[in-house]
Amino acid sequence: MITERGHSICFVSRGLGHGYAVLDAAIGDQLKLSDPNLNLTFVSYGTGATTLKELGWNVIDLQLPEDNSLWENILGISRAIHEQRPSLVISHDECAAIPIAKTLGVPGVFLTDWFVDSLYWNMQALQYAEEILFLDEPGYYDEPAYLKGKIRYCGSVFRNLAIDEADRLLWRSRRNIPVDSTMILVVPGGAESQSEIRAPLYDLVLDAFDVLPSINKRLVWVVGKPDYDILSARSRERLDITILEPDYDDITSTLATADVVITKENCISLAECGALGVPSISISFAGNTIYDYRAIRIPTNIPLRVNGIDRTVLCHYIVTALAMPRDRKCSMSTDTSRGRLVVAETLRGYIRRATVPLAT
Repeated sequence: MITERGHSICFVSRGLGHGYAVLDAAIGDQLKLSDPNLNLTFVSYGTGATTLKELGWNVIDLQLPEDNSLWENILGISRAIHEQRPSLVISHDECAAIPIAKTLGVPGVFLTDWFVDSLYWNMQALQYAEEILFLDEPGYYDEPAYLKGKIRYCGSVFRNLAIDEADRLLWRSRRNIPVDSTMILVVPGGAESQSEIRAPLYDLVLDAFDVLPSINKRLVWVVGKPDYDILSARSRERLDITILEPDYDDITSTLATADVVITKENCISLAECGALGVPSISISFAGNTIYDYRAIRIPTNIPLRVNGIDRTVLCHYIVTALAMPRDRKCSMSTDTSRGRLVVAETLRGYIRRATVPLAT
């Protein structure tokens, strides 16, 4: 046992889409392997909170929209940490949680895979972290001078990506997708900013798909509500299109089964495609420069701008992606569990040392 009776950990997970929640749940699973009795509670909102609940975690849902205001975010996180009375706060890209924890006398550890200008408030908030676990390799971002000595580079961090050929064949069989068909998979992401209302992509992809030279082809689109209902209705007469709702326990098989994956601004899926050796195309709506920068760095990915392409251009790049060798990997370790183990072991060290819960 590494925890004491009544000892609790508060994990603040950014609620933007599914990606943060799925990765943070995997880190939580890794921690629970060492101590099944670990009292770990997530704090989140929006799609993230919903996803964590569906994955079976105890979640304090802040009941905030994904595009919440800074002050709503601060008030919600403050209440949650105070009510939870944790002995350690872990925060993944929710910068405000770190100074809040410091104010309440609780050590805080921050997880991230990006830095911005050192003058921004969200970067300056990280001064109050005990340590910053950077979920990537060093050298891609400038380190603020005031964070020197606080940053530990953990390498690329993934959930469990174990997969074999039998899993891929079973996935297609269960969804009536021919094994020998060319499968174009679209995983736009679950954030509100990636919805069809705010970032429409369906018509462009469908037009490009229809002019692909391959006859034996399938378009699979994985999306949550309300887009699931909208796209299901629009594609009802198409036997070569399958619209699926996300299955968080089967994401690896879904990605690994595809011949090409198309995303919007969804870098976690792009990185996972790179680790799995699956070619991808990211279509940016210019809403997140950090994601755009990361998308360029993944060698299995073709980064495009939505306003710079039409169906002919996109079709060309799909054909280009299909020609990529399936075993091509990013310059990241093929041991996709290594980074997750490093993060979990570092956090366990803080859990061992955090022996005094927050006083009433």
